[in-house]
Amino acid sequence: MPRKSANIRTTANSRKEQKVSRVRWSPEEQALLIEAAATAMKNKEVFSLREALEKAQEQMPKDRRREIAALSQVPWFIDGVPKKLKELEEVQVTSLESQIAAAVEQANQKARQEIETELVSKAGALLSKILIAALQDPTLRMLLTPTPMIGATPQQPTHNPLPRGAAKEKKFRVVVAGALNDQARHLETTMGQRLDLRFWSKDQSSDTLKSMLKNADAAVGMVGFLSHSHDGILKSSKIPYHPVSGGVSQVKRTLEELAS
Repeated sequence: MPRKSANIRTTANSRKEQKVSRVRWSPEEQALLIEAAATAMKNKEVFSLREALEKAQEQMPKDRRREIAALSQVPWFIDGVPKKLKELEEVQVTSLESQIAAAVEQANQKARQEIETELVSKAGALLSKILIAALQDPTLRMLLTPTPMIGATPQQPTHNPLPRGAAKEKKFRVVVAGALNDQARHLETTMGQRLDLRFWSKDQSSDTLKSMLKNADAAVGMVGFLSHSHDGILKSSKIPYHPVSGGVSQVKRTLEELAS
């Protein structure tokens, strides 16, 4: 009898130890298992809830793992995994939509940049055509030509250098006395290619006029803008003097005669 009593106590103690050692997962551990299982199913690593539970327990320490005979023992797992799997799929869709939107925006930005570049290029070409057309118009070309300073030597156009030994043609130099700024600009624009024009106004000194006459081939005086003394200086010079009583049109005709 004592031996049988000892066997009964041993069996009872074994059952008590099994009951005490049974693992019970905390809410945090349950959430971890649900997320690990849902992730495994989303990644196609497993295809059933039982496989997913076994896979998820690999994330747990060995002393926190359990042998589950039936899934009915973990109803929270049955309910939680599908919900978590749906959340993960929605996140994946949202991320994919964001990536697509970013790619579309990048493509649109590149297209806008290409369009802007093309528009700038076309605008530059159009502006060049407009400028060329404007320069071909005599009136606009005259307005775009800088006004020469009275008494200053007009800027001569740059020519290609002559071949060595070739003689450079010297223009006929004419002093135009009495022309106003606008008149001088018009005369330089229309006659400057044929004659070397030097302009003098009554605001300059008599000595300046005498110095300019020494190096000139002829002189044209607009008598309406000259004093008697300045007209006398022109008459007493050793070069041909052509007094003009009219305006700039008559001066131009006189210059054309000198250039021919």
